[in-house]
Amino acid sequence: MYKDLYSKASGMADLIQEKIAKPSTATTQAFVERSTTGLKRRARADQEQIVQDMEQSLPDMITGYISNIRRTTPDEIVLASVEEEPAPARGSGTWDYNQIGSFADRLIQSESGGRSGVQIQTQSGGRRQNMTGLFQFSDARLEDYMNDTGASFSAEDFRQDPDLQKDVFAWHIADIDRVIRDNELLSRGYSMDGLRAVAHLGGINGMLRYARTGGTYNPADEFGTSLNDYYNRFSGQE
Repeated sequence: MYKDLYSKASGMADLIQEKIAKPSTATTQAFVERSTTGLKRRARADQEQIVQDMEQSLPDMITGYISNIRRTTPDEIVLASVEEEPAPARGSGTWDYNQIGSFADRLIQSESGGRSGVQIQTQSGGRRQNMTGLFQFSDARLEDYMNDTGASFSAEDFRQDPDLQKDVFAWHIADIDRVIRDNELLSRGYSMDGLRAVAHLGGINGMLRYARTGGTYNPADEFGTSLNDYYNRFSGQE
């Protein structure tokens, strides 16, 4: 059918071009218009026929497909197992805020006094940046969260959304806990909450260095709070 349509359309196109090449006359113009209308009508008819053919053949295709499935034994079916590791959704079990609620409440009082909208500027990593929300997250740490999860928000969006602040905190602690476990730091006698607090104050790399040096690596922030201060406060040694 397609070859026949192409052949007729090609012949008609050649004839139209031949007519157009000659001086324009009313007869030529009428011929072109009739030819164009005829081609459009034929194309629509062919399209309708194709749709009808597909509708008529679809039940047969489905019936054949089902028949093939019934003939196939379970041993012949190969399932591709794909291990999916999507970024956990906000509030997922992996980042369950409720599981760390006690530690979070204590840290909130130390960081912001429970004020979700508080925002200050500090010098961190050689640059001025915002420290925002209940847990006083830095701009850099919020960037880590967005890069890891694909989320997108501004520091102002974050400041105005206490629920988002808690979700980011749950992700933040899950990230810290992973490093603590991978480096078997608890086997050295350290407190989990103490190391969490150190990492929150001095970063994950700072926490690792603190633990590996037995606390001799002990810088303080610009308010005078040292890593050891936070470890003692949150490990119950203060």
